[in-house]
Amino acid sequence: MKKIILFITIVLSIFSLALFAGCKNGDGDNGSNSSGEEISADGKLSLSVVSSDMIFGDELNIICFYGGQEDVKWTSSDESVAIVDNDGSVSAVGVGNCDVTAKAGDLSAVCKISVSMGDYLPELKVLHLKDDELVLRVGDNFEPEVKVMFNKAYYDCEIGVISDNDDIIEYRDGKVIAKSEGEVSATFTGAWQNFTSDRLNKEIRIKVIKNVGYNNSIVIDGETVPSSSVEISVVPDWQGKNYPCEAEVASFVTVNGDTYACDFTAENADLLNIEKIEDGKIRVSANGIGETVLIAKYVGTDGKVYETRISVEVYCPVEVYDGQLDFCASEPIDVASVFGTQYAKILSATQGGRVLKTEFNYIEGVKIAGDDTESMTLLTNVGGFIFKNVFGYDVELTKDNIFDELELGKGNLIKSGYYILNSDITDAVDFTSQNKSVYVAGGASNTYFCGTFDGRGHTFSAKVAENGVFGGLFDGAVIKNTEFIFEFSDKTESCGLAKNEGTFNYHSGAIKLNNLSVKTTNYYTNSYTLFGYCSFNLEMHDIYVNITGTEALPEYTSVESEMAALFHYDVTATMASNDSKFKGGFRNIFVVTGKFMPMACCKWPYNKYTYVSYAKNDESYLGNFKATGYDHIYTYCHVVADADNDEKTLAYYGLMKYGGNAVRPFAWIFRSRADITDGGIERYDSAFELSKKIDKIGDWNVV
Repeated sequence: MKKIILFITIVLSIFSLALFAGCKNGDGDNGSNSSGEEISADGKLSLSVVSSDMIFGDELNIICFYGGQEDVKWTSSDESVAIVDNDGSVSAVGVGNCDVTAKAGDLSAVCKISVSMGDYLPELKVLHLKDDELVLRVGDNFEPEVKVMFNKAYYDCEIGVISDNDDIIEYRDGKVIAKSEGEVSATFTGAWQNFTSDRLNKEIRIKVIKNVGYNNSIVIDGETVPSSSVEISVVPDWQGKNYPCEAEVASFVTVNGDTYACDFTAENADLLNIEKIEDGKIRVSANGIGETVLIAKYVGTDGKVYETRISVEVYCPVEVYDGQLDFCASEPIDVASVFGTQYAKILSATQGGRVLKTEFNYIEGVKIAGDDTESMTLLTNVGGFIFKNVFGYDVELTKDNIFDELELGKGNLIKSGYYILNSDITDAVDFTSQNKSVYVAGGASNTYFCGTFDGRGHTFSAKVAENGVFGGLFDGAVIKNTEFIFEFSDKTESCGLAKNEGTFNYHSGAIKLNNLSVKTTNYYTNSYTLFGYCSFNLEMHDIYVNITGTEALPEYTSVESEMAALFHYDVTATMASNDSKFKGGFRNIFVVTGKFMPMACCKWPYNKYTYVSYAKNDESYLGNFKATGYDHIYTYCHVVADADNDEKTLAYYGLMKYGGNAVRPFAWIFRSRADITDGGIERYDSAFELSKKIDKIGDWNVV
């Protein structure tokens, strides 16, 4: 029974909802209802609102409650007061009273509407003006957008315009017509809903200026293009491609309907050649590379200046150079061989985004680095190249200038820069008077070589004495790609490359020897192919030393002779306190001596102890020994005598204070640092013996 009663209750509820949902419209929140209740004329059709006081421009949503099947139709008794749509939405469009009726079949309900202006006042608005100002050009026809704003809405209205000077503007056919230059005060008037109010008048200021228009055109290769910019090439053709190298430029100004030709000037007159064709038209061609502006100007009879600007870019066509550019910083570019004509003139040069100074085909400011010289771009009056492969240097050395360029103490006390050989120097140049090197921290008397000497695979023969060819090498010095042939003096200690006196112990940067062949024509017990003092932080890569002329030398039997192949003094192993600064290392170093000798051998002049270093493949000469440390840390290894040292005692080859004050046998071996492949130094009695192991060292054949 309870289930039956519940079912009947649900059915009745559904029927009631269906009865009243049929004609519901809107939300009924606008307007007013005199009763505040849903009212039905006969119990079957009613409205949510039966009367409403509205203000012009308001809208009202009326909800109809109806349970029948017929369509509900809405009507207004006076559509000049209010209008209603098919959903019961009412718009107040005029002042007065009317009835809005909802009707379905024989049933109907009425809502009485009363419309007034309330407390609102209309206001005239001239839209889209800033600060109530209007600027027109002579001849302009301006159609203003004028509205009446009322109750937060805009309405069309009838407008008029009253001007205090009809010679400047007039209002006709809904447009403000600018007739002549000047300024006027214009009052816009509006007629709307029979209102009479000062708020329906709007005063604005109108300024009429000259109607000026510019007509610029560019003609390139017969094609006319309206434009205010032009690009022309400095040359008509380059590397098989054609480029426009001139253009016709025309400019006219129109003032209040009259057209006048402009005259031309250029901001950078040196960049362009300008030829007048006729009034208002010129022909321009390149006289340089860069950007400028053509100023087209007309001066009116009243003295007023009319001016427009036309940008001009004069460019140089650029191609990538196929080959290498050998660049000498001290000489002009050989433009004839590079650009194909002796008449080429360098107009612009850049390197790495930096603009370089150019004059008479000289280029200043290039960062020189031999094969590693950064790419350059050169623009000329005949065309431009990008040089991706540049070999840059400062000085080309010849037999005639090499001593003067490398002599220490002449010109710059410190010799820097990039020096090259472009040919062999086979006749020995006399360097026996080369000065010694000096280093004084912060001193002006410093004298040494810290540049790059690049033989580029050529031979250089020199007579040398105490200070060698370079005197002394210091931080950053590089000697590479050269075959040296040394003739030693027999009168004093003689060094091949440099003595390094006064510089070897002060280095913070590496000294590099790379890809060298060093040969001798003679040799003495006081001759040393490389250095008198082995430089701290020395790096040597791919070095072939072939010492000839040792036949007359005595057999090496004692350090007392101080005979050695490469260095006289090598005390870099004593720099343990500076081990953090050590950057040196030897790789692929081979020495041919003719007979056994150490690589370095000296009696230190300040005590009785010796500093003797041997090639790593001569360890057998030292008898039984043991390493004391530093092996694979530096390029050398400390060794001392081990037990059962045979008749060739280590003491025979070196003595040094080691462990307290005891004097013990002590030597060094040029082995390898752990991070250097093929490191250390190897010595052979003959080139033939060496050739059994290796036939080429760097670029040099073993012969």
